[in-house]
Amino acid sequence: MRDNIKLAFRSIRANKMRAMLTMLGIIIGIASVIAIMTISSAMNLAMEAQNAAMGYNNLNLTVEAEDDYDASSVLLSVPVASSSSNQYKYTQGMPPEALLDMETMKDFEQHFDDRIKGISYTWDTGSGKTTLAHQTTNVSLTGVNAKYLDVASFSKIELETGRWVTQEDVDKGKKVAVIKNDLAATMFGSSDGALGQQIDVTITEPNVTTLTVTIVGVYHSVATTGGNILTGTYSFDFSSFGNTRIYLPVSTALEVSRSTGITSISLAGVDGVDLAKFQQDIENYFQSVYTYKGYHVLVEEPWSSSSDSSDNTMKTLQTAFSVTAAISLLVVGIGVMNIMMVSITERTREIGVRKALGAKRRDIRMQFITESIVLSFIGGIIGIIIGMVAGNIAAHLMGYPATASITSVLLSFGVSVSIGVFFGFYPANKAAKMNPIDALRYE
Repeated sequence: MRDNIKLAFRSIRANKMRAMLTMLGIIIGIASVIAIMTISSAMNLAMEAQNAAMGYNNLNLTVEAEDDYDASSVLLSVPVASSSSNQYKYTQGMPPEALLDMETMKDFEQHFDDRIKGISYTWDTGSGKTTLAHQTTNVSLTGVNAKYLDVASFSKIELETGRWVTQEDVDKGKKVAVIKNDLAATMFGSSDGALGQQIDVTITEPNVTTLTVTIVGVYHSVATTGGNILTGTYSFDFSSFGNTRIYLPVSTALEVSRSTGITSISLAGVDGVDLAKFQQDIENYFQSVYTYKGYHVLVEEPWSSSSDSSDNTMKTLQTAFSVTAAISLLVVGIGVMNIMMVSITERTREIGVRKALGAKRRDIRMQFITESIVLSFIGGIIGIIIGMVAGNIAAHLMGYPATASITSVLLSFGVSVSIGVFFGFYPANKAAKMNPIDALRYE
């Protein structure tokens, strides 16, 4: 084998231009494959991150009536940005015992603690008005828990100053609130100036009552990025719909509304969790612990259709990329075979001399297969380097996180060697079968 490798390098040095042209095809082919796989992987990661940011990987828990569906007796999840009046219409007539109370959910959190990244409880208390120094603002009140910000949704917000609702606030039912930055600026001049201030909120729907809360934090909304790599992306502030929203501890919101249970529960699994299996495990859990007759807990992916559409788009693109890469490698292989055929034709007398001196068929075959493998090996290494650089640059220009997986590198390296063996075998076998007399007579 060592002698064959030496002969291969000697032949390459003797025919530098031909060897360079052969390797150029391999370099371009392998570089194209690496670049395509890098860009495809980068787009896939970007799509997964976008789906996670938009809440496509969330699960929603709702209580639903069994058998005959009746909208007046079914507890439905209500999106944060929707009208709170729907919440009361859907919960009308539902027994309080059928709701998911805080103790039940606390046990649920402990049971799935290793698979839950965050869980969000919300309760829309109602809409109303707040007035200070003759400034009146229409507001909506939503009860939340401490981990509300950990669960992605279309209505994305970030804490600007102060603090968020804590578990202590929820446990003790404190009268505290987190308000929006534009409301803080309108009423107190700035976000920092609003901290520690008290405001009276007159709730007008569904029941008239007045609630006095202390401002502990100020938030601002974040535009949601959507779309895909084919239709393009967009940014939109979903929190701009409806009234300015004020967030309270969920226990306070339940107390004001005189409710014992939670209407909207959304959770996000830890990174890498099998969402389908997790969904089934949660359903099995509530089948054993939730026993109120006539109702059951439904677990579903709120944006499964959108997520499936994104997955299908990526699969289509990856298939197209794979076909392109396969065609590229086929062309490379044919080029290698063609050059090896030319090389054998030029070295017919050399083959005849070697066979006349006692070289066996397998020796001749191995000589030319080794030469083909060496050419493919060198071209493959150079192609991998160029492909990684080109793929990273292209992914960066397209705005995606550049990633070249070890799998794609090893696969490309294996393909380059396989090209040398597969497409070098026919020429090598043809050389091995030459009649030494005819080879020596060849001009």
